[in-house]
Amino acid sequence: MKHTFLACGALLVLCGCSNEQKEMRPFMECSIAASVLNQSEAARTVLGKAWEFRAGRNMSFSTEQGIEMHNEIREEWLKHGKSKQEQITHVLTVFNSPQCVALHQSQNLTLSDIDMSK
Repeated sequence: MKHTFLACGALLVLCGCSNEQKEMRPFMECSIAASVLNQSEAARTVLGKAWEFRAGRNMSFSTEQGIEMHNEIREEWLKHGKSKQEQITHVLTVFNSPQCVALHQSQNLTLSDIDMSK
């Protein structure tokens, strides 16, 4: 869980106005998914790409908008099931999505790869 906060905290500085939030959302979602799944190297890879993406577009910075985006994503994900397994299954779907795989460049994971006790 501490990895989630580290990755998300770092991504907060990457978020700007509404259009920029839309552009940064895939990075945020992928980074959160990687962190939740304890894939710290994947989260770092996404973060590096997010920094490059932001720098190339000279995006503005808003901590408040980044926090809001993070909270919205987490709330949306919680709606995908009440049980921890249902929630993790959704996070795996995000992590294994083609867009996220292109960002983290890791192998897809399955539910059996995840330690559900945490």
